[in-house]
Amino acid sequence: MVSIRQLIILAVICAATILITSCGENKEKEINTSNKNMNNIIAYFEIQSSNPVREMEFYKAVFGWQFTKLDNLPADEYYRITTDGISGGLHKRFVNTPPMECGTNAFICSIQVENFDETSERILKAGGQIAYPKFAIAGFCWQGYFIDADNNTFGVFELDAKAK
Repeated sequence: MVSIRQLIILAVICAATILITSCGENKEKEINTSNKNMNNIIAYFEIQSSNPVREMEFYKAVFGWQFTKLDNLPADEYYRITTDGISGGLHKRFVNTPPMECGTNAFICSIQVENFDETSERILKAGGQIAYPKFAIAGFCWQGYFIDADNNTFGVFELDAKAK
């Protein structure tokens, strides 16, 4: 059985390895260490999955994300995720998927999209489910929450100053 401490250590090692290996690959995405304003921001995300291939297909179909398998990491399967924004990782879940009735036990990342309704249709077509339906954050955006095939919750929002 893997302890919480082991999971945290593994996540730190994986995240550091990803950042180190991705630096310099794309000069536009190189880490800016000279700007103190870059501290305390969300700069990396990870998705756990009991079936990484299934989740890669889902996130490619919905958002067009790209995945690159990384070897020589403590995780059995680890993939770097390339998006138009921050980078992330997808790895094989170390423990069983929590039951749905347990609720969310993690940060939820929300993805900004051009068209909420079209994205929602792609999510459902790719096998996702609605966790919380579309609602307005008045004067800012349309927001909703979805669940992928491995019960990971994620948000989607469309900026719209006229939302109400």
